[in-house]
Amino acid sequence: GVSVGIGLLAISSPFCGVGCEVKTGVVYVYVCEFARSCMWIEKLSGSEAQDDAFFGSSLAVFNQQIAIGAQKQEGNMIIMSV
Repeated sequence: GVSVGIGLLAISSPFCGVGCEVKTGVVYVYVCEFARSCMWIEKLSGSEAQDDAFFGSSLAVFNQQIAIGAQKQEGNMIIMSV
């Protein structure tokens, strides 16, 4: 999924993980300036992600915070400040 906030872009890949061998899910975070150019700043994954957790299956950006859901992970939501 994709979510956009003011100056922040998050793109999830819930069916991928480390080298896409373990399907835990990842979220890529970009900082954007004036909707013209974006620069990758971080790759996020669940700290204790389980195989097939689908981290990033839901995604929302508000101001400088990102809410990330992991459909099949116990305690399936995390909110991060960037």
